[in-house]
Amino acid sequence: MKRLAVDSNFWIGLCDRQDNFHAQASRWFVTIKRSKFRLVVPWPCMYEVLSTRAGRRQQYVRDMADAIASLEKVEAVDFVGDEAYREDCLLSMFRESSGPRLRDLSLADRVIRSILGDPEIRVQALLTSNVKDFADVCRNRRVTLEDLNG
Repeated sequence: MKRLAVDSNFWIGLCDRQDNFHAQASRWFVTIKRSKFRLVVPWPCMYEVLSTRAGRRQQYVRDMADAIASLEKVEAVDFVGDEAYREDCLLSMFRESSGPRLRDLSLADRVIRSILGDPEIRVQALLTSNVKDFADVCRNRRVTLEDLNG
């Protein structure tokens, strides 16, 4: 079974009917449910997707809960914890901030990159609209990049 990690923009596109990626994310969701994919969801995605603003939108949260429940029903989703990665990523970001240039990555993306870079985490592909943010780590781990941009 192919293990497909997803970035936050997949969930945002799936749950927000006004989002630019709604159609693409919806097609991917159908493909995931019908195929032999197992979705790998890094916990930082949940923090980003259910941010303060989104967490106040009842329909958005309900749509996300329904999507995850439908994947759990067919045993097609795994959540990956961030405990082993988050502190190192935070400290690294702080150290980087005192240097000449801070890399344009959120803390959540840094943690997701660490998860993808971990050889203990089996992932064959990553679905994202931010290909440039993950290209190097995916190339190093031979993880296929699937671009929501088409």
